[in-house]
Amino acid sequence: MSPRPLLLFLAAAATPAGATATPGPEPAPACRMSEEPAAFPELRANQIADCSYDLAGLYRRFTSLLLIPSHRVRLDAVERAFGVGPLNARFPSRRVAAYDVLLRGSDGGRTWTATLSFGERFDPVGEEHVRRFRDTPRAELIDPRHRGHIRISFRLLLPRDPAPRTPACFDVAAFGRLARSLGWRTEEQHVMVFDAPGYIELRMRRGRITASTPLHPEGGCLREFELTRNADPSAT
Repeated sequence: MSPRPLLLFLAAAATPAGATATPGPEPAPACRMSEEPAAFPELRANQIADCSYDLAGLYRRFTSLLLIPSHRVRLDAVERAFGVGPLNARFPSRRVAAYDVLLRGSDGGRTWTATLSFGERFDPVGEEHVRRFRDTPRAELIDPRHRGHIRISFRLLLPRDPAPRTPACFDVAAFGRLARSLGWRTEEQHVMVFDAPGYIELRMRRGRITASTPLHPEGGCLREFELTRNADPSAT
């Protein structure tokens, strides 16, 4: 399948039940960036993105992460997917770069809010080891030929409890079917939590990338998602 039909298919498949969305590229830039002071002096300012897309557009952009090839799992690819940026690292570090942004938008008069995070680290993380990131707010890689362990996380904060089969809901089962149609292997696993009830999560794998999202017994809506890519063998 060529990239263009695949993107059109993804845009249609990712639209929640009851929502309407037009396949095709989103306007750019899609979000207006602003900052608020951080709670601690060692952290850089909190970044906020006020976005022009509705919940259908949010889910469409979110599911586009399933299309990113392993070698393209980078900060700039995530920024383009959501129409945000440029993002700055939350704190200076020689071997860790952590970015996060609060996404905000509206859908039919209702406010939606989500958090999006991107992190890359080189183990061991001790500051006595060779520097991997430049000492700048953007924290660019000094040698991008070697990639560390990458983690992307997404969490929908508002609406708090989207009802199934409504525009605010993107069904987890539908997300699993979409992932399988795009070449991901999926399975359900029981996760044990210390001193708390366990839960079932949908786990997905494609090459060096793994992803997961909790499965709710009532067949609920997708609210959390994590994607990771293991570090290159040469990343020390």
